[in-house]
Amino acid sequence: MDPKTNADALKIMAARVGLPVSEYAEFVKGTKILSLDEALAFYKKDAGFTSIYGSSKIADDFNVKYEAYKTPQDINSYIDASLTQAIK
Repeated sequence: MDPKTNADALKIMAARVGLPVSEYAEFVKGTKILSLDEALAFYKKDAGFTSIYGSSKIADDFNVKYEAYKTPQDINSYIDASLTQAIK
């Protein structure tokens, strides 16, 4: 989000996904990169789209309903906020 480091950030992220910087830059235009405080707020366990847990549950329910897979996933087993919380 810092204009001084934008070119370096794009180069790093584009390399990570194997795309040319110019192509990756188009994707970033529609991407909201959260601040640490914004990201931490989404780790609160809550229903709905204001929580990573709630939005994952909504997606999981959808996937079970439309048979993308048969059984609900244990969302708590694959979301770990500890790394994000540790840098606060």
